[in-house]
Amino acid sequence: MTPRFSLIVATVGRVDEPARFLASLAAQGEPDWEVLLVDQNPDERLAPLVADWSARMPIAHLRCERGLSRARNAGLAAARGEIVAFPDDDCWYPDGLLPRIAQRLAAAPELAGLCVRGVDPTGRPLLTGSPETPGPLRRLQVWRQGISIGLFLRRDAVTAAGGFDERLGAGAGTPWGSGEETDLLLRLLESGRALVYDPAMHVVHPAPSALADATGLARARAYGRGMGEVLRRHALPRRLVAQQLLRALGGALLSALRGRGGRARLYLAALRGRWEGYRGLRP
Repeated sequence: MTPRFSLIVATVGRVDEPARFLASLAAQGEPDWEVLLVDQNPDERLAPLVADWSARMPIAHLRCERGLSRARNAGLAAARGEIVAFPDDDCWYPDGLLPRIAQRLAAAPELAGLCVRGVDPTGRPLLTGSPETPGPLRRLQVWRQGISIGLFLRRDAVTAAGGFDERLGAGAGTPWGSGEETDLLLRLLESGRALVYDPAMHVVHPAPSALADATGLARARAYGRGMGEVLRRHALPRRLVAQQLLRALGGALLSALRGRGGRARLYLAALRGRWEGYRGLRP
């Protein structure tokens, strides 16, 4: 039987977190999904996990080279479901989420997909300024409405759009360490596809690390470059560019005034990256 959902999980370096995600699927009702676990580890650490859970739900264990967008495209190529989703390996679904998503999209065949909210374990939204009310996904609001773990998209629409740009995202081997899901959503919107945002439904994900060590600062800058590249590539209005730059600058100033020097440095790294990405500058 063809599954309704294909859940494409790119994973590297983790075992307990993917196990937690799989456990959350047990609370989604009768299985109407497949899990495509795209393994980017150099070893067999996930083999026992796959063997254990394969007895309880359909799991395809795939391999591919490093890179988040590469992994998602590998999963797309193997997916059979009508609806594709891209959960992180450390997120989890609340009880009954998938049946609600299925019902919503079945009632609106004109939609190419649905974006739900990402929240941390306390219920705090992961996207700054994410709207409280549902509505159409808007080109100028996509950074506030669309988060990769909350995307539930019709597979045919994603395939027609060309999938994820493998030059964008974590592990791509390029300067652009983010932006792959935003780029995809913008391409869908620019091709005339309709998507909606619904904050009444959510996916849970640990709060991002706020460590301002060398790794954290490099990550913030790379993520910023990804955002800047997407802003430039899609010729988004300069007022939106200015808004994204000023938001990072304001975050740095506010953090500094509060004595949070580490967070201020993270904001400044993000600001630098956003400008570099938008101007097409290489590090």
